[in-house]
Amino acid sequence: MTRLIIAGPRDPGIEAAEAVQRWNSGDLSVEFRETPSGLEAVEGLAEGRWSMVHADADAIFTAPAEIGAFIVLVPALGWDRRAVGRADLPAWEGLRGCRLAVEGRDRADGLLLEAFLASHELNAEAVEWVAVASAPNRLDHLLAGAVDLAVLPGPLVARALAAGYRDFGPAAAAVPEYPGWVLATTHAFNAQHPELVVTYARILWQAWATVSAPTGGAVLVHPSLAATRAALESALALRARLRSDPGRLGRFFDPAVMNAMF
Repeated sequence: MTRLIIAGPRDPGIEAAEAVQRWNSGDLSVEFRETPSGLEAVEGLAEGRWSMVHADADAIFTAPAEIGAFIVLVPALGWDRRAVGRADLPAWEGLRGCRLAVEGRDRADGLLLEAFLASHELNAEAVEWVAVASAPNRLDHLLAGAVDLAVLPGPLVARALAAGYRDFGPAAAAVPEYPGWVLATTHAFNAQHPELVVTYARILWQAWATVSAPTGGAVLVHPSLAATRAALESALALRARLRSDPGRLGRFFDPAVMNAMF
């Protein structure tokens, strides 16, 4: 039996991965390792601790080139991250001078939130950015009053709202189709196990249609190749506009797996 180790942060994509686990049969066994963030999942990929990762697109865009990490599948477009803050804040305009907890200022949620602030005519320097890599830790910071607003995944949003905090809306509102759930591997692993990569991608694609969580942030499940390319290009353009140009899409995405799935 072939054992495939997948890693990534807990989100709807991982619910789909767990569905794959339940479907384990034949000669494929899937083991999931949870990581605090997509960035840590990519670090483990570089160290050879697992073979494939579930992450957001930016985790792949910012991976060191020597890893050879690339996206093989985007099973859904959108992201379940939401901005949750103190109930007494008077809306986005009231965030001036507030402390905002994100995975990182240079990570996907930081970029998306910066773009959203700009859409409300708030300069990124008008707020204090607090980097907290782990989503549960961001919730703890919010509940303890250490920050005024935090970007949280769907399951943690409910806990914050139950505690009396306010939902400010999707963190990806500036780029609704942001590819927050991607499947990635390395060129080396794909070259050695192309059929295994396609097999897992195909099962994951099917699993996304069955889990309950995709509506918690996805704007489109099972996007076409054209929609996938467009969403990834939008994410690249956001990083290029707010930070630096990471390069052309061909470095980060190979449609061969998607083409082989169907």
